[in-house]
Amino acid sequence: MILGHVWGPSYANETHYLKVYAYRIRKKLHDEQGRFLQTDPSAGYRLKATGT
Repeated sequence: MILGHVWGPSYANETHYLKVYAYRIRKKLHDEQGRFLQTDPSAGYRLKATGT
């Protein structure tokens, strides 16, 4: 769903793109353990809000 909306319908099935961008975002956030950007198998990716 994200792929189709962001990159267009021709990329809707290219899930590797999304995995690469999630990896790059985690790397920039220094979030190797997935504390901020979480992978939810049933929903996709989720940005976790913190109290700080």
